[in-house]
Formats: sequence, C-alpha cells, structure tokens
Amino acid sequence: MALTNLQFFDVETVKEETPRGPQFALHNMECLCWTSGGGRLVFGDHLGNIRMYDRSMKCQQFNAYKGPVTHLHQIKSVKYLVSIGDDRESLHEQQQIKVKIWTLDRGYDQPAPLQIMSLFNQSYPSPEGRRLLLNLNPDLDLDYEIPSVDGEQPPTKVKQSSFTSPVTCLDVTEDLRLLAVGLTNGDVILAKGHLITGLRQTQLRRVAECTSRTRDVTYLQFRPSNSTGTGRDYSYNLNVVYNDAGTIWNVTSSSSTPVALETQVTGGLPGNCCMSVDGTLAIAQNDTLHFYGGADMQPGEQRGSQRPAGGSMIKKLGIFRNYYYVVARIDNFKDQLSVYDLQNRIRATVSNQCYFPNIICVLVEWSNIFVLHQEDSTDGTVRQRLFQLEEKDTQTKLDLLFNTKKYNVAIELAKAQQFDVTAVTEIHRKFGDYLYQKSDYAGAVRQYIATIGHLEPSYVIRRFLDAQQIPHLTIYLEELHGRRDNADRPLANEDHTTLLLNCYTKQKDEQKLNDFIGEDRAYNPETAIKVLRQAGYYNHALNLARKFNEHSLYLSVQVEDLKCYEEALSYIQTLDFDDAEKQLQEYGKILVSKKPTKATELLREICTRWKHGADQPRVASANPDQFLSCFVDMPHYLMMFLEVVKNDLDKRPPSEESVKEKEKKTMVYNTLLELYLTANLKQPSVMEDDDSDSELNNDYEGRKEKALALLRSNKEKYDREHALILVQTHNFREGILYLYESLGLYQDILQYYMDIGDKDEVINTCKRFGKQDPNMWVQVLLYFVSLQKKDDDVTLEMQDVLKKIDEENLLPPLVVVEILGRSTETHLDTIKDYVVKRLEKDMLAISKDQQEIRQLQALTHQYRKQIVSQQSEAQIFLLNCAICDRPLELPTVHFMCNHSYHQSCLSESDKCSVCSAGFSQTLDHAKQLEEAVEDHQPFFRQLSQPGQDGFSVVSEYFGRSIFNGEYPAPPSM
Repeated sequence: MALTNLQFFDVETVKEETPRGPQFALHNMECLCWTSGGGRLVFGDHLGNIRMYDRSMKCQQFNAYKGPVTHLHQIKSVKYLVSIGDDRESLHEQQQIKVKIWTLDRGYDQPAPLQIMSLFNQSYPSPEGRRLLLNLNPDLDLDYEIPSVDGEQPPTKVKQSSFTSPVTCLDVTEDLRLLAVGLTNGDVILAKGHLITGLRQTQLRRVAECTSRTRDVTYLQFRPSNSTGTGRDYSYNLNVVYNDAGTIWNVTSSSSTPVALETQVTGGLPGNCCMSVDGTLAIAQNDTLHFYGGADMQPGEQRGSQRPAGGSMIKKLGIFRNYYYVVARIDNFKDQLSVYDLQNRIRATVSNQCYFPNIICVLVEWSNIFVLHQEDSTDGTVRQRLFQLEEKDTQTKLDLLFNTKKYNVAIELAKAQQFDVTAVTEIHRKFGDYLYQKSDYAGAVRQYIATIGHLEPSYVIRRFLDAQQIPHLTIYLEELHGRRDNADRPLANEDHTTLLLNCYTKQKDEQKLNDFIGEDRAYNPETAIKVLRQAGYYNHALNLARKFNEHSLYLSVQVEDLKCYEEALSYIQTLDFDDAEKQLQEYGKILVSKKPTKATELLREICTRWKHGADQPRVASANPDQFLSCFVDMPHYLMMFLEVVKNDLDKRPPSEESVKEKEKKTMVYNTLLELYLTANLKQPSVMEDDDSDSELNNDYEGRKEKALALLRSNKEKYDREHALILVQTHNFREGILYLYESLGLYQDILQYYMDIGDKDEVINTCKRFGKQDPNMWVQVLLYFVSLQKKDDDVTLEMQDVLKKIDEENLLPPLVVVEILGRSTETHLDTIKDYVVKRLEKDMLAISKDQQEIRQLQALTHQYRKQIVSQQSEAQIFLLNCAICDRPLELPTVHFMCNHSYHQSCLSESDKCSVCSAGFSQTLDHAKQLEEAVEDHQPFFRQLSQPGQDGFSVVSEYFGRSIFNGEYPAPPSM
C-alpha cells in the first residue's frame, strides 16, 4: 500500500521536574506495567510501587503491593485506578495475586484501596506464571536486590527470571460493572457487579475450537453491543485474543453464563492488539494488520488487512484518535514508531525522527503520544528517556495536505475538526479545481456538487459550458435542482432550469426529460415548459404543465404550437370554474375563431351554469362582458351566445340580483340589441359541420322583430338612452317611436312624423298625447303653416288644429292670427269659423263680466251705506237674546251686526256667536293671502297651465292683494 509521508507530529524530549530523590526519577525506573488517563501517566514497578506523573511531570508515588505490580488500568471517565499485583510477603511464599481499586482524587501519599479481590483460592489455584519482562535485557538474568519490609534486614538478591505472573491482561468497563482478567492458561476471570460496592466472580474456560499451543490470553477488550441496555441492564461483547486464535463473548446482566459468538478473529501477540472508537478490532501479525468488526459489520467479522510497516516486524500496536501507532523492530538495536492514517493512506510521522532504541511503552494522554524507551544496558543499570509526539495544529496539517494534493484527506480532517461549512466548501472547491486541471471532469463535478448552497453556481457552470462537457454539467445541474436552502427555497433559479433542460435536449435524452418531469424537483415549471417548447418537445411540455397545473401554459402549447383546438376545449372542460374562466378569457378569442360552435357553447356554460371540473353546478356565473372580445369578426356567434345568456338572466328572480348582476344584464341587452339592429352582420370565416344555415342566416327583418320584442318585454333591463341611440343610428322606426313614447318624449314623436311628412300621424299623435302636452297643437299649427308656404294643401288639417286650439284655449286669437298670417297662402275661409267663434265667446264673456261688475258695484254701494249708517246714526238692537230668544235683561252685550246677548249666554265677550264663524273664515283667508305674498310658485304654476288666460290670473292675484306690501321708495333723482 503506497503511503504519503507527512509530518503531522513534532517530536520532542519530555523534561522531568527536579525529583524529590533519585528513587522518583523516571529515567531509572524499572517499569513492569503502565496506563494513562485522567490527566496522568501511571507506571508500576517490580517493588510494588505505583508512580503517577501529571502534565508538568510532577511525580506522586505510593506502595500498592508487597511484590511487583503487574497490570494497571485507568478508568477514563472517573479517577479510579485498577491494579493487579503480587501481595505475598516473600518471594519464597506462594503468590497472592490481588485486584485493587484505588481512588486518585484524594491527594493522600499512601491511599487505601477501595476494593480488594483475590483472583485465586484453593478451589481455583493460580496457573503457572510467565516471566515478567523488566526494563533490562532479559537475556542477562541479572540479580535484583529486594529491600526488606522493615528496612532493618539486608536486601534480598533475586534473579531477574524469578519475577513471574499468571495474569497476562486486564480490562474494565467504564461503568465499573465488569472486570475481565486473562490468564496464562487461557482462562478469563470475569467479575460482574459494581466494582466498588461488591463483586461476584464467573470463570470462563476456553472453548475447544480456540485451543492454542501457548494458551496465553494476549488481549481483552469490552465493547458495548448493539443491544446495550439502560439503567441496571447492560450488554457487552468481550473480545478475547490468544496467541493464535480469538473469540467474542456476549456478557449481559440478565444471563449468568456468557454466550460465545461466531468470529473470524485470528490470534496475536501481547501488545499487538487494539480497538478503535467504532469498534474495529485490529490485530498485528508479523508485518500485517488484520481488521475485524466495526461500523456496519458484525463483531468479529473480517473486514480486510493492510501492511503499513513495509515488511518490518510489528512489536506494539495502539490507537490515537483516528490514527494507528505502530512500533516495529527495524534491527536488533532500534525500534521505529510510526503513526498512520490508514483510511487516507498517510504516514503522519517522519521516519528519521521516530527511531528509538528499545521502546518500552507508548502512552496516549493530553492529546499527545508519549514514548518511553531504554538504552541498551550490560551492567544492570537503567537508562531510559521519555519523548512526546505533539500533533500539529489543523491549519498546518491542511497546508501540508494542500501541498501534497491530498484534498480528500483535508476534507475529512476539516470535518473531524468541525470546521464551518464555508471552510469545508472552500476545500471542495480547491479539490474540484485541481481535478479539473487534471482533466478528471467527473471527479471535479463530484467536488463541485459538495459546494452547492455555498459556492456560486455560475463559477462551476462557466467551466463546463464547452459542448464536450455537457454530460458533466448535466450532473451538476441535476444535483443543484434537488437542493434547497435553509428557508426551504429551491437553490436553482430559472436560468439553471433553462440550462439543464437545454443540456437534455442537446443530448436528445428523452429518458432524462421524462425523469425530470416525473421527479419532485425544485424548479420553476414555467421556465422548464418554455425551454421544452423551444426545443420542440411539446408532449413533454404538456406533461409538465399538467403535473404542475399550469393551465395557461398547457393551453398555450395546444393552441399555439400543436394547433389542437379540440383538445384545448376538452381540457378546459376538466377545470374548475375559476380556472376555466381565466383560461377562456385568455384563449377564448382564438378558440372561437377556430372552433366557433364548440367554443361558443363552452362560453355559454361558463356564463350560465358550469358543470365541469371538480365544481358542482354553481349558482355564480361569469360576467359575459369579459368574453365579448372573443367574438371579434364573429357577430353571429356572439348573438347566439348572448341570447342564451339573456334567457338565463331572465329566469333569475329580480330580488336575488346584485348591482353587478344588473349591470351584467344591461350590458347583455344593449349588445344583443345592437346585433339585432345591424343590417349586415359579417359572415364567419370558419364554418363548422354543425353550423346550419338557420342559425347563421342574415334575416334582418326577423332580427328587427326580435329587437322590438326585446324593447317591449324588458324595459328595466337595458339602458333606454343607449337603446335610443342605437335605434336612431340604425333608423329602426318601430323602436324609435316605442322608446320616444316610453320616455315621454311626445314632442320627439311629433317631430319624427313631421320629418317624414306623415300628416295623418301628426294629427293622431296630437290627439293621443295632446292632453299631456297641449302645446303640441301649437307646434302642429306652425308645421302646417310652413307646409302652406310649400303650396301644400292642408286646409282641412289646419281647421282641425284651430278647432282644438279653440277648445283648449291654447293661444290668444291674435297670436293665432299672427301665426296664420306668416303664410300668404292662408285663405280667409280657413280661419273664418275660428275667428267667428272666438268673437262670440269674447262678446259673451264681456257681457257676463259687465253683469258681474254691476252686481259687485251694487253690493259695494250697499256696504258703504251701511258703514255710514253705523258711523252716523243710532242703531236699534233686537230686544231678544240671539241665543236663548228671551227678552234681554241686564247685563247685556250688543254687537254692531245687530245681534244682542245675555252676558251669561255669550261664550266669548268680544265675538258675536252668530257671525263669528263666517268672520273667522274671512280672517283665515286673509291671513293665507298674506302668507302667500312671499310664495310665488303657485302663481307661476297657475300662469303656465294650458288654457289659462294670463290676464285673468294676474287680475285674480291682484284681487287677493298678492302684490300688496311695503316697497322701498324709488331713489331720488
């Protein structure tokens, strides 16, 4: 496997703080076991001591066992340390292997263990131990001096080969519920229960198919299974690796006996196994790494292998973040530490910086890798050093990746470091540009797709506008149309849709067009239909318009592109009322011009009762006014249309009509009347098979009869002034006369007959309407006089007119004579009878007036005589009461009217009871006349009444004192 060498780590020596004594120095400590976590590096030695170093390398040490400490495990989530060691008093005694649990947050120099558990007893004795590997060269078998317990006895010398232990490995779950210990005989001791509050042991024997020559358990690791419970329930998979085999046990809280799972795991040496965060088990064999399980795989299922060490024997293997660190033996004197990002094929360390002699252990803490190695020793002394590998900051690593064109690794790194979307997008853009320059257009498009929503699409589109790059541009645009922004708005605009469809049409890819129409993509359907029409894909445009209910565009394709007028009409019939009304407004004109009969029928329905689409028959109907323009140059069909609408409007009760309904009726009747009165209706240019001659005939007389019937039967439904203009324009005699009469224009009727010279109708008109307007006779008289000037014999007609004028007293005789005198053709016998009758009437009136004058003069003389008598002579009153008719007795009341009363009989002392009624009427009449002085309207009304003598009216009002009053004096000269 070809790897890219990048220096992601800097190597430096760790300097210890000045120790409290040489016994605390790390460089001379003989380590048997180690662990890290909780902000500490922890080491155990052959003397039973545990040393802990913090980040500043300050040391804390305490004695945990009387014998050597063989295994350590740090609980990462809490500050608990689990240790295994030999607690026997003397090396000559039987081993006492014990598990101890310590808390490390109390700061005691010599803490007490929270829990102690013995692993072996008489029923389960300790198996044979294996020799512990001390820091020194195991081939020397040097003597060790073990100090006495009390410090008073001389130290005991022990051979290096005497340090053994039956325990090979240890693991504890983070929740402290399970503890597993691997032994040299292949057994695994499993402790279930909370490690602080109590323990119970379960022994696991190796299964038959996992037999091994060495029988050592080399690696243990708990991993939560997919069915991990909650609360007190749990389920873990315990991975057990031997030298030449492996197995997995499922341990649950509900079962006392673990269950073995099928596995393909092979064996591995101690220190050559590790497990990643996603549960992938890695085992090193010779120079090869084998991987099992992990994400999306069953536990123990083999997923592949790699050889990162390049043929060198792997000595140690571990996990650091997403890296694997590998210690490989280069020769007999040096080890090499390498850090690999196997997923991205990167060696993250530089070879010449990571060679160390005799690497003892590798620890991970504080986001660094610590390496403890020992220099060769032949004299029994320990000389070791601690190094740390510190990972470079992310930006530095990105720069290295950019320089080596490892853009895919840079993307994964940026995502892992939770870079914002803008930064990740920029890396994708750089990667796409790099691939584009290498002519890897497909790869470039994949990277540009990752920038959608953040990189302006025009940046990408410009790169692929070449005809040869249309397939790649299509892929990008398809993905662009499938994306939406945070507000759920499509990212593709109309131009992008246009470009994508053009790509499809350029490639003649009808399948893609069908998929585009069928899929739920975010795009503007109007733009898509426009492009399809331009490219000639009319059926696709129709399908798209139908899908998005773009009725206008659908009809546009049918009518304008395909000329399928029948299909257009059928489609409109499937629409609801509102949509159908809108589309008929837009396409009604062309449909009527091409399919007049069927289109007219559809327009009739929309204006009366719409029974198509999802709507039920609706009470509301469209306004016919908006469809009149559809019938330009098609007056016959317009007439047929309006007749149906008129009949429907006539059926509706007037009480249900709104103002708009009344306006609609007026428009319909006015237009229909105009069509009836038009003499020559233009014949349609398109004739359909069902257009019969009876419907499209040009029977003008029949239409005039319809017009007159419309005028007579629907007086309130049309505009009579507008209708009058129409009948006058088209010289429709019956209509003109009917409207003149209905509007009370009697003078106009008379004038009409005068204009046409119909003398009989002139006389008849005066006879019919002379009572409403007597002045018509005067107008006729003037008319006949004018005819005489033209040598027309109208003597008989004039005599009839003069007779009527005389009967109605329409004109003074002098005025009549003056009018007749205007024509020199007027004969005396024409006016002889009229003049004689008028003179006789005048003489009779004069005689009557003279007699009335004499009577009034006599009455006036009598009243004056009576007044003088009352003023100058004594008056004799009656002796009896005018009320009770009894003789008068004092007190009495006498009135000048010669009536006398007992005072007791008189109701009002100042009024005569007999004469007061008539006198009151006289006073009231006088008062009314006085009030009428300011009201001149009755005077003028009476004066203007036909047949009234103006002089008589003025005389009457003078007699009523109507013109009496005080007037300002004329100005002095």
